[in-house]
Amino acid sequence: MPGIPSDYDAGINRGLGVPNGMNHFALRVLTLEDLETRRQNLEGHGVPTTPVIDLGAGKSVFFRDPNGIQLEYRCQMRTFDESDLHRESEGSIAMLG
Repeated sequence: MPGIPSDYDAGINRGLGVPNGMNHFALRVLTLEDLETRRQNLEGHGVPTTPVIDLGAGKSVFFRDPNGIQLEYRCQMRTFDESDLHRESEGSIAMLG
């Protein structure tokens, strides 16, 4: 976009002072096979992804769009319950960058 620096941060996390990836978009997939297929498709197009991460209630793959905004494909494995409220997960440390 003319007049906008190429390194302009299009995300809102830095401005809010929260960790990178805190605010992101999650897109649902219905099966683990679909999750892995989408991950492989992204990687095949040169998009770096995380491996499939087990987050307890679901499994996810994280990646970034061309503006650096974090996206997530998520396959829900069970309904959320009390154990998910204060759970430290790999997802909080495995974000890309």
